[in-house]
Amino acid sequence: MKVKRNWNTCCRCMSVLRHLLKYLFVFILYIFFVSVPAFNQVADTTTKVVSVNGYVKELPYLQFVNNKTTTFNNILNLRLNFAVNISNSTNIHLEMRNRLMFGDTEWGTGQILKSLQQNNGWINLGAAAPVGGSRAVIHTMADRLFFEHNAGKWQIRAGRQRINWGINLVSNPNDLFNTYSFFDFDYPERPGADALRIQYYRSTMSHVEMAFAPADHIKDAVGAFLYAINRNGFDIQFITGYYHNRLSLGMGWAGNILNAGFKGEIGTFTDIEKTGRKTNVIVSLSGDYMFEVGLYMVVEALYNGGFESGEYAAIDLYRPLSADNIMFSEYALTTSVSYPFSPLLNGTLSVMSLPDIHAFFISPSLTWSLLPDVDAALTSQIFSVGGRSGESVTATALIGSLQWSF
Repeated sequence: MKVKRNWNTCCRCMSVLRHLLKYLFVFILYIFFVSVPAFNQVADTTTKVVSVNGYVKELPYLQFVNNKTTTFNNILNLRLNFAVNISNSTNIHLEMRNRLMFGDTEWGTGQILKSLQQNNGWINLGAAAPVGGSRAVIHTMADRLFFEHNAGKWQIRAGRQRINWGINLVSNPNDLFNTYSFFDFDYPERPGADALRIQYYRSTMSHVEMAFAPADHIKDAVGAFLYAINRNGFDIQFITGYYHNRLSLGMGWAGNILNAGFKGEIGTFTDIEKTGRKTNVIVSLSGDYMFEVGLYMVVEALYNGGFESGEYAAIDLYRPLSADNIMFSEYALTTSVSYPFSPLLNGTLSVMSLPDIHAFFISPSLTWSLLPDVDAALTSQIFSVGGRSGESVTATALIGSLQWSF
């Protein structure tokens, strides 16, 4: 009974925190839309009080499965990033993701529309609605909305933000607050989390962080501490925290050995209450090297101890997984190489092997700088998964991109 009362108390605390966070978001928006003109009137002419940047991106793509089923879709992106500098130490950030999606897919109905309308954080800062039928939908979402204050060695952020504790390219068991999908070609900014983050910089080589992301139920909340130091040229971090009713302990590092980069992340997750799940360990190791000819290579190996065979009836490449089960397989080996053919043309090839589920992923891409503010890209994604019987399913996507940044 005592445990139950404690859980109920925690849930009431979460409800209070949620209301406080709502008021914080309202306060931030108030400053944006009401106070900005006042700031501009009194601002020094050398100080840029309000800054705006972003991009417009046209992204058509073609998908087909086993060379039979073909769908064509198009995504028109408008990214808007606002920053209000209230003082030299205090600012507010608002970043909006706005998309018009249309094509052969039934965007405006069923599970797709429901997933777009779902709350992407603790506070719902997004909306989606069909446009002219079921094959088009407009989606808008604030994926950054936070207040930031710097005071000497202290930095405080409150609101929707990205808390990036990951180190490796593909899999990040240290990234407790906002994991992302390596395969998502439409979201380079990556998700944010509704959280409070406090950082203290003990020196240029060491700092401490505390972050807490509340939820409706305490069992769904995340809270953690990070301690980062530098030893013998290696940046090392230690993490301990509460992750969805599990105790998390982890560490990560990044440094160089014989002119080659060596990075790694380790995470362990143990249930606080007995649920039948075993303690699992996730290890992600990577090395990178820049050759004299300009070729850059990254090799990363993953052991995902949180994976259970048969867990995924269908694989969604673009859905972020959890830190304690970071991949839809137990093992993964990824190699990525990039080469600048010219100052304006760059090529990349990523190959991933998932041996325990008999799958592989291949993604070649080319990017061009057409103008100082205009970039184009052409990307292909090939994912094949099969079983011991020899039957396999291969899904292919051809993706174009034209982006104007401002």
